[in-house]
Amino acid sequence: MTLLFAARVALLLAAVFALVLARRDPAHRPVAAFLCGGALANAARIALQRLLILPAVIDAGGNPVRGLPPVAPIHGWARVAAHTDHSIQFAWSAGLVMAALWVFRKAESVRAVTLVRPDGEQLVIERRTIHGAPRWALIVPVIAWAGFATFFTATYPESRPLHRQGYLLADMLAIGTGLALCAAWLRRERPQRIGDAATCMLLILLLEGVSLLGPYLASNYFAGYNRAQIVYVVLYGLLSLLQGGRLWISR
Repeated sequence: MTLLFAARVALLLAAVFALVLARRDPAHRPVAAFLCGGALANAARIALQRLLILPAVIDAGGNPVRGLPPVAPIHGWARVAAHTDHSIQFAWSAGLVMAALWVFRKAESVRAVTLVRPDGEQLVIERRTIHGAPRWALIVPVIAWAGFATFFTATYPESRPLHRQGYLLADMLAIGTGLALCAAWLRRERPQRIGDAATCMLLILLLEGVSLLGPYLASNYFAGYNRAQIVYVVLYGLLSLLQGGRLWISR
């Protein structure tokens, strides 16, 4: 079993656990949506790469086994598939921000209200109000995704050398934004216990950051990408254990 296959199986298992847990706990829905979306995106990328992209890359002088990109640009349906593949990869970063925003968006404010009874006794009542992030905030990651995807599609093949930097920038922006949202939530709420959704989201953000060390610090992006699969196997395995354990305890 290759690391890539193991990571995909682990993602599917984590997504199934997330779906079941989300049925019991609505707060877990953003985690389930992100993991299920990732599983579907992986399935789509596998089909595109095996059926269209990899044969065209080989014909254009590339060597996927050795991690060598094509010498010449690809054309036709293979190019459409490649742009779709790039868009899906950028969508992963956008989805990460949206999931983090969804998980950490709720803020609870407490206001003391003083009531005076007819006998003159004063009562102090705490009024708690839940504020959600504005809905337009969810559109920002979509706009960023559309910008990245449009730029690399419109400037192909000149932009081919910038793909690696584009993926890195999108991932770093997504992870940084997610961690900033988490830090703001922790500072604002000071929760006594971190819930399952927040724990899973924080775990995803942290290990996503670690996974960048594989492809982006290696001299060869494609060869270094295999190292990231080790992190993903660990990530999805931990998510499965955490979510499965919660389901076992609450059954």
